Amino acid sequence: MIDGNINAKPKYTKVEEIVEESEQNNKVIANILRTDLINRINLELSVSDKKLIVLNDKIAIIDSKATQKVLVDPAEIMNIGYVKKILNNAKEDLLNNDLDSVVTKSRTIIETVFIVILRKHQIDFKENGDIGHYRSLVNKTLGMKPDNRWDKNVSSLISGLNKIVDSITTMRNINSDSHGSSNRVKINEAEAELILNSAVNISVYYLRVDGRKEKNSVNITKTS
Repeated sequence: MIDGNINAKPKYTKVEEIVEESEQNNKVIANILRTDLINRINLELSVSDKKLIVLNDKIAIIDSKATQKVLVDPAEIMNIGYVKKILNNAKEDLLNNDLDSVVTKSRTIIETVFIVILRKHQIDFKENGDIGHYRSLVNKTLGMKPDNRWDKNVSSLISGLNKIVDSITTMRNINSDSHGSSNRVKINEAEAELILNSAVNISVYYLRVDGRKEKNSVNITKTS
């Protein structure tokens, strides 16, 4: 953190050298102190084979041999307020091992992004939770419906996206916390994390394609 303080001349090499008070310097010191505190706490927790971690601004105590969950957190999807709230809640569910809820929220993230895109382009649709229908309309709106002019690898990619969305929807219907079916299959931690990361990555991809389409439309208008 100290080495990253690019405004320092010369760069700070230790806390004692930070003598000028500023918001940036205060953040540097705060991060150093927090890291030191966490290390001290973990020294105490080590006798119980536990460790304290800070992940996505959440604090949790986990088994010492457990690995921290790595979640994508792209800026595009976080700009949608409702999705931001769902994603943060899903991360907390993952930390708390509420894995069925993670599946439900993953599907909701994709559904919400599809609806946002359709509303943005003023596309008429029935808001009935049919994510397959939403996806079909979004693909058509964004020109993502493969035809014989597409490179076969790109067509395969879009086909793969469709399969992932279908899989997440199916997993949610069978395993999510919104159903009490006897056919429920236990979701493991790794799969729940994969589902959430996949949902976010797919949503971001659609948002970026939408942004690319909007940019191209502006350029065509200017040319005309």
